Order: sequence, then structure tokens, then C-alpha cells
Amino acid sequence: MVLAAILAVSLLTFGIGVFLSNQSPDLATYTAKAQEMYKDARSFVEKIRGVTLPDVPLVVITKAWAQQTWGGSGSSQNLKNTLRDENVYKGVFLMREDESLVQAQTEWTGYWVAVTWKDQIYVVREYFNPFHATSEATLVHELTHIMQGTLDSPPTPYTFDAIKARAALNEGDATFMADFYLNNSQTPTYTPLKATAKKANSPGIQLSCPSQVAPSIPQSILKIDYFAYDYGKRFISTLYAKEGWVEVNAAYANPPTTTAQILNPEEYYQNITAQPVSSLPLPGQDWTHVKYTQYGEYFIFSVLNTWLPTDQAKASTDGWRGDNLTYYEKGNEYLFTWNIVWQSQSEVFSFSESFQNMADAAGASKNSNGNWYTNGRYLSIGQEDNNSTIITCSNNETAIRALGEKL
Repeated sequence: MVLAAILAVSLLTFGIGVFLSNQSPDLATYTAKAQEMYKDARSFVEKIRGVTLPDVPLVVITKAWAQQTWGGSGSSQNLKNTLRDENVYKGVFLMREDESLVQAQTEWTGYWVAVTWKDQIYVVREYFNPFHATSEATLVHELTHIMQGTLDSPPTPYTFDAIKARAALNEGDATFMADFYLNNSQTPTYTPLKATAKKANSPGIQLSCPSQVAPSIPQSILKIDYFAYDYGKRFISTLYAKEGWVEVNAAYANPPTTTAQILNPEEYYQNITAQPVSSLPLPGQDWTHVKYTQYGEYFIFSVLNTWLPTDQAKASTDGWRGDNLTYYEKGNEYLFTWNIVWQSQSEVFSFSESFQNMADAAGASKNSNGNWYTNGRYLSIGQEDNNSTIITCSNNETAIRALGEKL
């Protein structure tokens, strides 16, 4: 089941969020109107999906309260993990040196319209307008998340890729339902996902999306954050086209496990999953293993697409078959290795060429050892075998050299 603590959010994009005017009504009038709209949205979801939803209170909050409650990284351990993620993102050029992942996460919460958390639905007064008819789609979105919590579903593997894939199912369904409501119960139409087809052969947070976002949020991070909504709703539309809501509901018992399956639903139906990928041996025994994860095809595409044209980034990542990024620390030093497996050797060459073009575009330079260097980070790219790419990155040049000697 979807945990009750999951926080499902509606954002200001896709025509769902509507700003209130400066002449806002008093809180009692506002709340009464929101409750009336909530009842209508609940009836719509129950009728369309053939379910009886549990009773969930509706609570009015402010933007400041949302940022204080859900913004930032929370505990010191969460902050540490966010800064580790930032090291990875900057190490592979997904983020620029002057950008902050912590700030981006805080700003992101400031554009939420509605939130489902701990068996309650919250609406943000500055953005949710119960006097505007289309705002009911926001509540349809959130109530779809409540419905998801009643469906049996296996736990999500704790990798970046699997979390994004499951979020695409959840947010895609909720966004599709909101669009279904806005389209007068007619099936919404979206751009098909064929452009990302293959060649032959915040944990605990769900969001719904902003038309206006803070400029402090990097565009590359926004693309990753919006993946669940944009690609997710198109994935859901593919399921719905087969057998309607029966097919959509069935996906919760057999959820997608990779972003590749979201990008290309045929892989989902053919049960093409990620290949297991091993970590690389370390250059010494004094490094502490911190974490490992699978980032997946869409993340790798986003890395390249931050600097390279979309067509080139797609062509260089559509042969993805699995990856393993393992992160280590030693005092104030860090090191990560990223082993990416491809469908064929030609795709290894394609990705490697694009990655090096990206490093050039990002302003990195090659030193005498053939390693890339920028902003105190050393990075190398090579091969372990015919079908894999090895990326290593550290603020310790000696470690990068030692790893290079082993490959």
C-alpha cells in the first residue's frame, strides 16, 4: 500500500493552480467554499474510479507554513545526504557551481498548491482559489493520491530510478485524473512517448506542478522534478488506452521499476528491467562506503541534455540497460564511481563521445593524465568491458589516478 505519511502535492503548473486576488475573502468564507469544492471533487473521483474514499480532512495553510514544514533538508542527516547528491550532480555537470540543491528544494515547496500528508489534504491559501472552477482539478489530483493509498502495491526499491518510476505512476495517474476532469470526463490527449523509444530490440513526497518557479531552481533539476508529471501522465494515457481504468489500477500491483519503462511503455509490458550492475573495486581500504543507487535512463539523459541538444542526448542514452553509482567518503574527501551498462558497444561509444562533448561545453579541462578537471573535482571516463562505461569522480586526484590504473 501507499504509506499514509506520503506527501502528495499539487503545483502551480498545467493550469491547476490559480492565484487569489489581493481582495481575499476572510478565512471562514474561504474554508467553507474550499470544503464545498472538496465534496464535489470527492464525488467525481469516487464515480470515475468506482471506489469509496476514506474520510480525509481538508486543512487550509499558508505558503510560509508549507516551506517551514516541508522545505529544505530537515535533519542534519538529510542535509548531509542532500550535499552528497549535490556533489554527484555537480560532478557530472548536471548543476553549475553557483547553484544550490538545498535552496532548490526549499524554493520548490513554496510553489505547492495543495498537499496530502498524514491522512489530511492541505490547501495553500496564497495559491489555491476555491472560487475558481478549475481549482477543483487540484482536489481531484490529491484525492487520486488518497485512492492510491487503498490499492495493494509492492514496496518501491530504494534507488533513484525506481523512486522516479513509481512517482511517475502515482503522479501521472493523479495528473491524468485532473486533466480528465478539466476535459469534461473525456480522455486527455498528449504527445506520444515514441520520441524516446528504444532502438531495436522527496522520499515520501509526491507533488502536483508550478507555472511560475523561483529562478534559483536550476532548469536541470526542474526537468527531473517534473518527470513524474509530464512523462507520467503520458505513461498513464498509454495504459488507459488499452483497457481504461482497469488497466491503470492493475499497474499498482505490478508497478514500473525504471524510468526507461516510463519513457517506453513497451518495455514495461515486455518486463524489460534493469540489468544488475556491480560497484568497482576501490583504490584503497580507507574509504567509507556511504551509499549506492541506480540513476536510470532519464537522469542520464538529463545530464547530457543540460549541455547538449535534446536529439543528441536521447540518441546517446536510449541504449541504457542498467547502472550503479557508489559513493564513498574519507574525511572531507569524497569519491564516486558510476558503472553504466549499455545494449551494445556502439552505444558505449555514443555515450562516451557525448559525455566528453558535454564536459567540454561545461568548461572542464583535461590535465596531463587525461582526466577532466573543474572546480576542484577530478573526473575520468573509460570502459570496464565492451558494454559498459565507467565514470569516476573525486576531489582527490590520487584516488582517480589509482582507479584509472585498475581499468
